[in-house]
Amino acid sequence: MLSGARISLDIHSDTILFHGTEESASSKLLYGKVRLHIKSKTRIRSLYANVSGISSYGFVNENYESPSFNVNNCYASKSQILDHKEVLFESSESNGSLFLPKTYEFSFIIKMEGSLPATVYTEYGKTEYKLKVVLEKANILSMNVSKSIPIYVRRIIDIGQLVSPPISSPQPLIQAVDDLLPAFTSPSAQSSPSPIVSPVSSPSSSPSTSFADLPSSINHNSPAPAFSPLPLVDSSLPRLISKSFDDKLHLKIYTNSSIYTTEQQLKLAVEVFPLHESVRVISIGSVFNESVSIKSLSTTTGQVVASKRYLRIINSVHKNLSSFQTVSKNGFFSSNSYEMLLQTSSSHKSAQLDIENNVFKVSHYVKLYCIIEFEGKREKLFTLFPVFIVPNEYFTEFNNLPLYSPSEPYAQINLLPPAYSE
Repeated sequence: MLSGARISLDIHSDTILFHGTEESASSKLLYGKVRLHIKSKTRIRSLYANVSGISSYGFVNENYESPSFNVNNCYASKSQILDHKEVLFESSESNGSLFLPKTYEFSFIIKMEGSLPATVYTEYGKTEYKLKVVLEKANILSMNVSKSIPIYVRRIIDIGQLVSPPISSPQPLIQAVDDLLPAFTSPSAQSSPSPIVSPVSSPSSSPSTSFADLPSSINHNSPAPAFSPLPLVDSSLPRLISKSFDDKLHLKIYTNSSIYTTEQQLKLAVEVFPLHESVRVISIGSVFNESVSIKSLSTTTGQVVASKRYLRIINSVHKNLSSFQTVSKNGFFSSNSYEMLLQTSSSHKSAQLDIENNVFKVSHYVKLYCIIEFEGKREKLFTLFPVFIVPNEYFTEFNNLPLYSPSEPYAQINLLPPAYSE
């Protein structure tokens, strides 16, 4: 590092927050100040700030099945999605300009286009940005001075207008299945999708029609989940999810919201209603899952040629019910209530924000399950429902817009131009 000079960098924020999708978001500004601390006389050729972004991935096609390795089924890509250089100082002298010992300050403003993909870090790929300030010294024998900091691109999207919980047939799932996000049924194929009941004022609310649960079939190579617009539901409000499993068990699940940040907890209150006198509930639990998918696109057609999909379990809670808590024929048609807390982050694992673009998709859902004994056999009943992980600014900005006030009925009369006269 150059002994005669030092760089300090101050920016208004290390997060660029876009409002809307990549197609609709307006550009934002990344701005700040570079302080150049000169300790001794130094000749400087230039000083510039460079913001860059790289998106990369590498994986083996999950559809490929063979006992031997084939390099043709390995997909990797690395693309420069942003590379902007802002010159803060450039000497007009061939041997550089002489800087005397003192502190110099340079301001910069860099435009960040709204189409930039959000920052994401996955096991098989990432999208990341950085801001680097470089001081070039005139003497080629001296090392340049540089300083880099990461920049994070986030998005605030109107979840209620863009997506809703996935739609599926109301048939229950009885068999135990791995914690994989299943395929979704296209909304157009459903004649009568199950409604969502929200908000919920208290656990005494009456049961409702089954929440739109995920379907019972698991397809590892299924396309991305299909969502349909549902603007009438405020996902930030408490929610009731009602689910029946044949004539065995009925669940009522109360959540404090469907939208969370990485600093919040998912609070679940579950009421268990046995529907048969031979049903005995042994345990109950919930799992907070993160689903990640990466797609490799053809450079000519833009079609998906390969994909990678995997699941991260962020947090889980399991409760073995004691004998006096067990729901049995003695508690036939009576309710037993349980509360669970799921963490969205911990010291060793944290949920990422929900994102979706041409290459990466990150989404989240909760799996709630019950282990029961029915007619001498144990079964695992479960239901799944989506949750959304958003930036902290979702609540501080998006939900604090000014209240709407209608215009005065005849206000436009006062805005008319004066009558024309020759």
